[in-house]
Amino acid sequence: MLANKRKALEEEIGQLEARANEILAAAEKEKRDTTATENTEFDELISKVEAKKKELETVKRQLDFQGKQAASVAGSATSPVSETDKRNLGKFSFIKAIRQLHGGGKFDGVEQEVISEGRREAAANNAEVSGITIPSSMVEWGKRSEKRDLTVTTEGTDLVQTTVGGLIPLLRPEPVVQSLGAQMLTGLVGDLSLPRHNAAASMAWEGENDANAETTPTFDKVNFTPNRVGGYTDLSQKLMRQSSLSMDNWLRGELETALALEIDSTAINGAGSGNQPEGILNITGIGDVATGTDGGAITYANAVLTRREVKIDNALRGSLAWLTNPLVEADMMIIPKQGSGVEGNFILNDPNSFMGYRFVTSNQVPSNLTKGSSSGVCSPLIFGNWNDLYIAQWGGVDLVIDPYTQATVALLRIVINAYMDVKVRHPESFAAIQDLTTT
Repeated sequence: MLANKRKALEEEIGQLEARANEILAAAEKEKRDTTATENTEFDELISKVEAKKKELETVKRQLDFQGKQAASVAGSATSPVSETDKRNLGKFSFIKAIRQLHGGGKFDGVEQEVISEGRREAAANNAEVSGITIPSSMVEWGKRSEKRDLTVTTEGTDLVQTTVGGLIPLLRPEPVVQSLGAQMLTGLVGDLSLPRHNAAASMAWEGENDANAETTPTFDKVNFTPNRVGGYTDLSQKLMRQSSLSMDNWLRGELETALALEIDSTAINGAGSGNQPEGILNITGIGDVATGTDGGAITYANAVLTRREVKIDNALRGSLAWLTNPLVEADMMIIPKQGSGVEGNFILNDPNSFMGYRFVTSNQVPSNLTKGSSSGVCSPLIFGNWNDLYIAQWGGVDLVIDPYTQATVALLRIVINAYMDVKVRHPESFAAIQDLTTT
């Protein structure tokens, strides 16, 4: 299947790029040029990455075409499904699957194939499921949509017995961490531990006949464990029967976007408590640049120090980028870079680039941090190698259809669950100012 091929290609590209980074990191750490053997391997790795990326672009175009074709077909719930259609996951219908589950739980056609695959994946993870289980290969994190309960009473004049155009999307932030370079670990079954080399061997100058000092590199582990993230939405039974607007793509995108935004927000500022993974801003060991006892405005000097924190830890490599919110961005574009000088020489002159690195803003970045007397009004500016942020996923997404809780008002309650974790491979790969007060 194309979705599985895409996932395999992405994983292979990630492994090749990781090995290329290891070659460069080893030479940089030992303060030497790369050897002829390393150069040959590096060139071969880059050639393979470029070839795989071209192949991946072709698969993405095929998936995009497949999805558009599926969206243009209005499939009947009772029409037969050909063998070709069974293999085309783009024709999977959430609404049809919900109807089949609500009508007795007997699935057929593409819906049966997809749900069976999801349940096999869940069984491999020893997870109990009781509803519609979507396999991880069909989950596209970060699609835009909008979220609200849909009922004929509130939406009837717009959706029922009339010609309906495209649904006007809700204005909300885009997920950002994966676009910055965060790596997805999928297909997980048990807990995952990644061994990490955390202290290097060292050498010492000795006398002619003195015994050598012992030098021992040390290791630890980055441990991933599944944490449940979920929610629910209520869907009108009447709307499912009467709506002339295809709800399939909307519903799928809505559920995926809601999950993606929560995971994205957690990766940035997860508390690390209450069953929530720990995000970058709360991880012990990231570089910290303080503005003042009670916070303060952004300065160019503090931004330079933030980059320095990453560089002095030998972590200035990989997918380097800045991330902040629109409040800090606006201040950077109106605060002068220096105390006096050329008019218009502000800290940030290009909203897409800063100090030669990508500059990204998102309302996913908090603006309610506290420093001293500045309570709930501070914002962060983060810099780092986003390839060192890992998002782990166990299985797919499980949807449980509850026809009872809201039965008196003719609503189906759809309960959504997924199992995820967020970790940083090297805390030193990130640094942040977390006490910026803004105008």
